[in-house]
Formats: sequence, C-alpha cells, structure tokens
Amino acid sequence: MSDEPAHPSIFRRGGWLLLALPLWVFLYAVNHAVSEWLAFRLLGLTPKSHLGDAVAFLFYDTPKVLLLLTLVVFIVTFIQTKPVPHPKSKTFIVLESLIRALMASVTPRAIRTLRSARSQVAAALSKRSV
Repeated sequence: MSDEPAHPSIFRRGGWLLLALPLWVFLYAVNHAVSEWLAFRLLGLTPKSHLGDAVAFLFYDTPKVLLLLTLVVFIVTFIQTKPVPHPKSKTFIVLESLIRALMASVTPRAIRTLRSARSQVAAALSKRSV
C-alpha cells in the first residue's frame, strides 16, 4: 500500500503560490517608497532634478515590471497545473474548451487547440445523443 494520499495536497499542485501572493502585494505596495528612498536619501540626488527623477523612475519601474512579470508567470503556472486525472463530464469538456478558447491568442497552436476542442465537444455531444 502506498503512503501517497489519493489526492495530492494543494501545496504539491502549486498552491504555495497562493501563499506568496501577500508577499507580492507587499513588495508592490512599498516599491514606490523604496525607490524614492534609494534615489533621494541613499544616493542623495535632488528630487526635482532630471537625474534624480530618472534614477528614481529606474528604481521604481524595474522592480515593478519584474513583479508584474512574476505575477503573470505564477498565474499561468497555477492555471496550467493539472488536477488528478478523473473522468471528464460533458459539461467540464465544454467549459474547458471555452476557457481555452478565451485564453488562447490567435496563433497556429491556438487554432489547433480550438479545432481539437471543437472535435472533443462534438464527440461528447454525439455520445450524449446515443
């Protein structure tokens, strides 16, 4: 008999990302204050000068972009985490296909995904009518 649980915990499926969210919100909230502190207090630049504003903007915008990129990657990673395989109901197949279609950008891969989803929906509906 295996010691593994029948359903893995949420932490093994990526739920730890939800615990990192408060840290992300905190870092995003203090980003502006920290950037101004670094530029004007630590480096001693003048707040209204071109150089001071440019350095403060660099210290503000670089972490902000990295934080937003990190958030997008974490969200996509969490969405793509597959649950334990189980028999899919017809309703689930239709909803999954719609969500995939809404999230897909128009690329050849997305078109193939939509065609595959359409065939899955057609197969599910044909089984239903039988």
